[in-house]
Amino acid sequence: MKQHITVEQSRELSEKGQNKFSDWLINETDWAPTIKVEPLVKQADGGYSIVKKMTTGEQHITIGRMIEFLGEKLVGFWRGEGRKGWEVDVGMTTYKADVLCDALWKAVKKVLEK
Repeated sequence: MKQHITVEQSRELSEKGQNKFSDWLINETDWAPTIKVEPLVKQADGGYSIVKKMTTGEQHITIGRMIEFLGEKLVGFWRGEGRKGWEVDVGMTTYKADVLCDALWKAVKKVLEK
């Protein structure tokens, strides 16, 4: 089962949507910077040093995060008719896709683009 959106999907947003998307990620409390250790670097004096870089880590927009983001707007989600695909209900609109992650992403995109 697909667990998170792809980079290509995140690029579907307009500039306005991308700004809201970034704000949402920055305000997330369940991620923390990580330290990435680079290979040894040769110094001018012939010695070597280890370079440490602070990174923000990878942010995966998962099914759980999308459900959390939609919050009270999310009425529910269920398997489509005949157990084909998924439907996500956010009140007046139902979003459909073959996999739950993509149906949720359609709903999230709509909220971000408002």
